[in-house]
Amino acid sequence: MDTLVSLQSDRTSFYQQTLSDWQQSLLQDQVPIHIAPRSHAYEAIDNGHFHSHPEIFLQIHGSNAFTFHEGSFIQQAGELAIIPSGVPHAEVYQEAENGFCCIVIMPSIHQMGILAAVKIDDHIHQGEFHSRFDRVPFEHMCSLLDQCEFFLEQDNSTAQHLCATVLNIFKQGMHKPIDDETELKLSPLIRQCRHIIQQHFYESDCNVQSLAQMLECTPNYLSAKFKKECNSSLNNYLNRARLMHAQALLQSSGMSIQHIAWSSGFNSPSYFTARYREYFKETPANSRTKS
Repeated sequence: MDTLVSLQSDRTSFYQQTLSDWQQSLLQDQVPIHIAPRSHAYEAIDNGHFHSHPEIFLQIHGSNAFTFHEGSFIQQAGELAIIPSGVPHAEVYQEAENGFCCIVIMPSIHQMGILAAVKIDDHIHQGEFHSRFDRVPFEHMCSLLDQCEFFLEQDNSTAQHLCATVLNIFKQGMHKPIDDETELKLSPLIRQCRHIIQQHFYESDCNVQSLAQMLECTPNYLSAKFKKECNSSLNNYLNRARLMHAQALLQSSGMSIQHIAWSSGFNSPSYFTARYREYFKETPANSRTKS
């Protein structure tokens, strides 16, 4: 309950204090670290997802069971987990006697996101505790995470100190929040809908019907409410998320355009190319050449 009160009263201060506490524990070599195996990048996985950016999980209460195409691990309270960019993974939350709380940090080229997954009234809530901040030194941060992965098997202390440096970078970045007045004005239903889209847009069956089913409302009601609050259709918002993801992959990976289309939630590469040209006024191939 204290965690929930802190999140609702001053979310940024809660996140900053949490990162400071974990940074000190890492510097004292007190935090076990898990790193997901790098295999089957950007491929679909049952009941799971992947991102074009890395994720760092700080487990505070309860546990989180991760499953990958090859291997699995359970992250217990007090442990840190790193999921590299593009690694498909499924998660199963397990509540403990003192509840469930996990902080997830999501740095990308454009911004840094951080959220708390907290269990409230038998449901895990995430979308309403999502904050965004100005971008951190992304390439430097990725280099530190790669070094952490290298040292983990050889020198656990060095790996923990590298993670402490990464958390410090995140903490400093939290002094530059991105104020999204639109997000603040949204109803809990639409905030949660937008969060689900960001987590599942790469799945080809993510659509108005599946979103409405997850949010326990009718497709017509969800579409109308989304249009009213966001001044954009739900389908357009979903396609924009897919296209922005595809653009990031074109500029940062050597994946084929066909693979990028599939990894962004498009079943047809030709349809993807048409939508990409319509949105960005250039073809995917031209976009890659320019980058």
